[in-house]
Amino acid sequence: MAILAIELDLYAGTKASIQWERIFSSQRRMQKYNLDKLSKELRNDLKSYLIKHAADSEQPMVPGL
Repeated sequence: MAILAIELDLYAGTKASIQWERIFSSQRRMQKYNLDKLSKELRNDLKSYLIKHAADSEQPMVPGL
């Protein structure tokens, strides 16, 4: 999932988990990040990955580190 996130220019540690939840719950926001073009399964996997490594998670993934 990390490769897909990078290809979409999404970095888990740039947002808190609640922000990722909002993005994936709004069609307009998903379009902004081109997530609406992914299959539902890929979207769910990507969402899980981004939330698991969000800035407020136990294992944040911060760009540049």
